[in-house]
Amino acid sequence: MPTPRQLYTFGQGLIVVSFVSFLGAVIWWHRFYSRLLQDDVKMASECFYQTTPDCAAGNYVVSMISEVPVYRPELLWAACIVMVAGVLLFISNHQEAREESKEQ
Repeated sequence: MPTPRQLYTFGQGLIVVSFVSFLGAVIWWHRFYSRLLQDDVKMASECFYQTTPDCAAGNYVVSMISEVPVYRPELLWAACIVMVAGVLLFISNHQEAREESKEQ
């Protein structure tokens, strides 16, 4: 059974991984849609978190001219889920981890 300190540290790691994944999703989204929309990439903001029919049409067009893989919002949602798990582990084991550190 993991100790509170280990769970606390694991929670911190999950938070870092989720932040990097979220940043990766932002970069991927921006690189992919900037090929289609150039300076108006904000027009594709809805495509960041879901694939609407308009996004799917844009994905098809851009996929034919771009070497960047088609953006899929699943990475964003996975990052959000991992962030929630990390924060819950971090918060729920914070006090116990502090007490465990004091005892050592």
